[in-house]
Amino acid sequence: MITEEKKQWLSVRRDTLKDYYDLPPEKNEQAEVLFKKMEDLAEKCADQGEFEKELLNSPLSTEYTDFIMSCASYVKKPKEAERPGNFSTMAEAATDRAMQEAEMTAKQMLNKHVPIDGYNWGDPWWYAIPILGPIFRKIAGARNTIDFMDRVSGKKNDNI
Repeated sequence: MITEEKKQWLSVRRDTLKDYYDLPPEKNEQAEVLFKKMEDLAEKCADQGEFEKELLNSPLSTEYTDFIMSCASYVKKPKEAERPGNFSTMAEAATDRAMQEAEMTAKQMLNKHVPIDGYNWGDPWWYAIPILGPIFRKIAGARNTIDFMDRVSGKKNDNI
């Protein structure tokens, strides 16, 4: 029997489906099968960190991402469908969320399977250019520091 604490580990993923999608019964059944597999994995883990690591390294991660992407046509419509702009905003939010999860999974897989010394696929591509990449990274860091100092000193006010 899965504990309440371990159910919480899956709640964000469940809530994503509930909050952003109106799934038909067959998709709900697929989701439950997928979550049952995740619960089985959670049962074997001592803490959430171990669970997330095991999930990331298991085929369930890709299966979950693929499932979310397959649900794009079931994005919830606003209650006031007559108002222009609402549907596109909600659809864009749900699509953006699905794309973020897919992009994060893809970058994690690239880091694992196509490692480049000192490069994280989540960084801009130009950081991977030999010799120039580290220089670009230092320039970006210096610019961030200068921007921060300008904001702190009051020279620049971007309404933080």
